[in-house]
Amino acid sequence: MHKMNRRQRDFTVKCLGLVSCLFIVFFLFRYLTSAKSSELSDGYEYDNPFEVIDNTKKMQFDIKQHLQNVIDNPLDIKQHVKNIIQEVLPQQNEPTESSSTDSNRYPPNWEALDKRPLPKWFDEAKIGIFIHWGLFSVPSFSSEWFWWSWKGKEATNKKETKAFMKKNYRSNYTYADFAPDFTAEFFNATEWADIFKNSGAKYVVLTAKHHEGYTNWPSAYSYSWNSLAIGPKKDLVGQLGAAVREKDLKFGLYHSLYEWFHPLYLRDKRNNFQTQDFVRAKTMPELYELVNVYKPDIIWSDGEWEAEDTYWNSTEFIAWLYNDSPVKNTVVTNDRWGKSVRCKHGGFLGCNDRYNPGILQKRKWENCMTIDEKSWGFRREANLNDYLTIEKLLQTIVETVRYTKRNIDEKTSVYAIATKWPHNNKLQLAGPITGDKTNVTMLGYNTPMKWTADPSGGIHIDIPFISYKEMPCKWAWVFKMTGLTNS
Repeated sequence: MHKMNRRQRDFTVKCLGLVSCLFIVFFLFRYLTSAKSSELSDGYEYDNPFEVIDNTKKMQFDIKQHLQNVIDNPLDIKQHVKNIIQEVLPQQNEPTESSSTDSNRYPPNWEALDKRPLPKWFDEAKIGIFIHWGLFSVPSFSSEWFWWSWKGKEATNKKETKAFMKKNYRSNYTYADFAPDFTAEFFNATEWADIFKNSGAKYVVLTAKHHEGYTNWPSAYSYSWNSLAIGPKKDLVGQLGAAVREKDLKFGLYHSLYEWFHPLYLRDKRNNFQTQDFVRAKTMPELYELVNVYKPDIIWSDGEWEAEDTYWNSTEFIAWLYNDSPVKNTVVTNDRWGKSVRCKHGGFLGCNDRYNPGILQKRKWENCMTIDEKSWGFRREANLNDYLTIEKLLQTIVETVRYTKRNIDEKTSVYAIATKWPHNNKLQLAGPITGDKTNVTMLGYNTPMKWTADPSGGIHIDIPFISYKEMPCKWAWVFKMTGLTNS
């Protein structure tokens, strides 16, 4: 038998040690994935990048200690998750029955929460910018629902998405593999804020988390699946929020309540939402974190439609938001807080995507819409015909805003917008009621305009000849009226 020298023995020992380590890692991986797959046998084809263990701690996450716990106690993982849920989450939803004893507080029920007036800033801010930007921007195919259209069992365009992946990526590619390519190397928050300010928008809403679960901020509840841990290596929410506020714009955050493939959500769903492990361990802690850290002016909730608001603990969160949060006097919410809530309760009503009722509403509402008729996010396969023209965009804005008014130094100005140049330079408006001090001008053209009152109500405006060089715009024209008796 060949006798090994010392160098050979050392080399052999190291190889055996390496093989042993690899075997242990392989064993743990098989255990974890088999445990998850046994719980999630509901027909989904997906790759799961989520780390649900020890994600609910508000304290600094200790990855070394976490790995040691996994190695030392590989069979206690499920119980460990349960313990963390029980330990941490009772602290999250503080506003309860005690809220109703104070007349200045809002108890956690829709009847009371719906009476909370919208902050003045939102009433005056007519136009905002909604940004869908995230990991789905890397494949940039189909829509921001890319992962679902690729792996969701009920996806409608699954065939096209699978063909796209087969053509462009290796066979074992996972959705998590897109994360390192979400580098955002050209992202400059200051440049973005300058564009938003110059556009005339008054508020900006950024996607903090879409239905995929990847967070655009370093969330303590999305370990390794966030923009600081992988991809841009930046706090995108924090950087853009600071830059936007430097321009005196309001800053809001879009947050999806549910996540397509999160194991805890799928388990709650199988339990007919009688359990709330996902709500307690993931989505509600994220919302509290977003509010406390970034102090947003808008919480734009989404992804609520599969479960009632009682599953999401929506009224408890909103009561805390209005009563005790750092933005309790300035924050605005939408109406997507449960499958029976939309278009009924919440702050402003959004009802459905691209909501435009066409008639005046009793409550403040928002028309959240896209410039690409097929997607909220960027699509590389989009063509020019998929984008709304400037005429369509302005028509939508005008239909949404209608008359508007502004009060300055106790003087009220009312604005009417026309998207077609009036026939024979005469504009007739049925709504305004004139008085002795009524004055009419066109924004961008300072010369006052002649007008006559309609005997049956309304006003006739005679528009003088305006040369091409003096014309303030070629798509829409705004008429400013002061001194109206019904302003």
